[in-house]
Amino acid sequence: MADENRVGRVNVEVAYTQDAATTVRTGRTNVEVAYTQNAATTVRTGRTNVEVAYTENSQPTARVTQLSVEVLSTHVNGLTQTSFRGRNDDGSESLATWIAAADTDWRQRPGRNFRVRMLIEGLENFTNGVQLYRSLNGAPFTPVTNSSSVIKSVLSTNYTHADDCTQQLGGGSFSADNNGMVTNVDDGTSDATFFVSSTDESEAEWCLQIVEADVNDSDHIELRTQVESNPFSGGYTSPTVRVDLTPPILRRTLFIE
Repeated sequence: MADENRVGRVNVEVAYTQDAATTVRTGRTNVEVAYTQNAATTVRTGRTNVEVAYTENSQPTARVTQLSVEVLSTHVNGLTQTSFRGRNDDGSESLATWIAAADTDWRQRPGRNFRVRMLIEGLENFTNGVQLYRSLNGAPFTPVTNSSSVIKSVLSTNYTHADDCTQQLGGGSFSADNNGMVTNVDDGTSDATFFVSSTDESEAEWCLQIVEADVNDSDHIELRTQVESNPFSGGYTSPTVRVDLTPPILRRTLFIE
């Protein structure tokens, strides 16, 4: 998506000193603020110069001053993560089995491949890649890469990176040319080039492993997709994966003669 110009209106408190006197007066004015930001940016701080005109003491004399205004703008990227499902890494994009029902959390043993699929819906036109982020026990979200701590992107032998995802979670108008399958990439980013609008949805899937040295039993790992460091403006239905370090059950067969 090309850079776009957006204009917003803000109220600005203006403090000034008249001439060389010590009197400080404060006024309020509406200011038109124009800024440019790309589709991958959610929050950006810009600075603009604002011309402020005022009339003193009901007299017709107008005075003009110039000041800089710090503007905090929020870009609505128009995306929502509306569903998820955990998956075993035991088959192709379409044939692998599921760990649990849609939108159901699960327990996962470290050191074993598993997959997670996300359903992404759009509120505006969007063409870009999305990246997987994780939060350990409520800590801030950080990117999932092939060398990240706690949980990492790993190679699957069951599909190729950037294969398309078929529609398996949603039921709306689907963007099928999406390159949504992710495996063992250094920055954890889907090569998704999916197009989503107010009536479109798409899916992305990652192959992952929990890093045993970085976790304890029953730690919870929340996963969500973002546009680089920027969360989806439409919100999340996100999986929470519970770490399972319980000892495996050993079964022995006794033969009695």
